[in-house]
Amino acid sequence: MKEKNIFNDIISSAKTFVEKQKGAWDHEKWESFLSEVQQKGFALTEEASNTVGRILESLKKIYSLHPEQTHQYNDIATHAKNFVEKYRGLWDHEKWENLLRDFQRNGIFITEEKAQAIGSILESIKTFYSSVPAPVHKEEKTLSAQISDKEKKAYIKKIEDDLKHWDTKIDILEVNADKASEQNKAEYSKHLDKVLTLWKEAKIIIQKLKKSDDSQWEALQNSVDAIWKDMEDAIKKALTLKS
Repeated sequence: MKEKNIFNDIISSAKTFVEKQKGAWDHEKWESFLSEVQQKGFALTEEASNTVGRILESLKKIYSLHPEQTHQYNDIATHAKNFVEKYRGLWDHEKWENLLRDFQRNGIFITEEKAQAIGSILESIKTFYSSVPAPVHKEEKTLSAQISDKEKKAYIKKIEDDLKHWDTKIDILEVNADKASEQNKAEYSKHLDKVLTLWKEAKIIIQKLKKSDDSQWEALQNSVDAIWKDMEDAIKKALTLKS
């Protein structure tokens, strides 16, 4: 495996691990993850293991701030990885502030606690980035650059079709909410509000995806995939509510 892929693959695996474990894991799960990292071709010294551990802990902190909004967790984690890679582990305060503004433009409210957590992610990923062999820094071509215009159009068409399907589901939810008993109206309202919030975020992210260039595509696609998962789960739960 190329070093470039090792860096991307391990950070992606760490992000997935934290989400899968819902931000909590025991020593056995930790050792299993380290074994997975080694199988990807990355030599784990004690120092490297500590670095990987810091990445997991920093991602865990962000996850704990977004337990019900995994698309925001995924968005932050993916942008952080891309940011470190883009600037090869070196950035100034202006670039840091620009990153925070990018998050806010994407609908992520930045508190002081969240900014500190993002900073911890960047530093832990930066340490890992510097430990990956040099070729990772020389390979400029990203996964997004390998995606053809035809594939992008097909992906956008698919998610727009999904939105139309969700429009129908939302109509059903609104009718059910109107018919719900007084006892259940509050619960319906809670779930419907969540679905509508995700639907609005989906509409915004699709427009950004249409205007994105290759350097932005991967991060935006990851955000879409995360929102879609949250949307499907939210609609499924809402449709099971009693009237």
